[in-house]
Amino acid sequence: MKKIIILFAFVSSVFYVMAQFSTGLSGEFLYPLPKLKERVDFGYGPSLAAGYTFKNNITVSLEYEYILFNSLIQNYKQQAEYLSVTYNFFDKGVIPYLGLKAGFFQSVQSVVNQKLTDNYFGLVPTVGLIFDSGLITNLRIKTNFSYTNVFDENEFRFLKFGIGLNYYF
Repeated sequence: MKKIIILFAFVSSVFYVMAQFSTGLSGEFLYPLPKLKERVDFGYGPSLAAGYTFKNNITVSLEYEYILFNSLIQNYKQQAEYLSVTYNFFDKGVIPYLGLKAGFFQSVQSVVNQKLTDNYFGLVPTVGLIFDSGLITNLRIKTNFSYTNVFDENEFRFLKFGIGLNYYF
């Protein structure tokens, strides 16, 4: 009986706070700032996200991105796993939002048949817009612009623009 009461309380609270799950896929385009610019020209790659929105305003999500760099360094790439929190200013129409991502970055490069890997922590403040796609109900287009600060000895910082699709369940 306790399990049924707990399950009922959980399901009721989910509907009460008007929460919903979402998933997304986007393309990211990266422009390096001075220190990183010495090593790479630009970067690009996919980003995946799975999130949960509370009261149509606050979204908490887990994100993964895989960035390839145009560089003289062979096979230079970066992977990142984030915990993201965003605040949506509206719940309909064009929705502007502010967010902050915190996560771990792993850069990988190949030098003379040797794979070098570095792991660092980083913060990513983000601004963006979400708007209806017009294709399917609950499918929205999400754009974002962000500044990434990776806390390492090289002071790697970059600007990033992303555009993709999010589906809300």
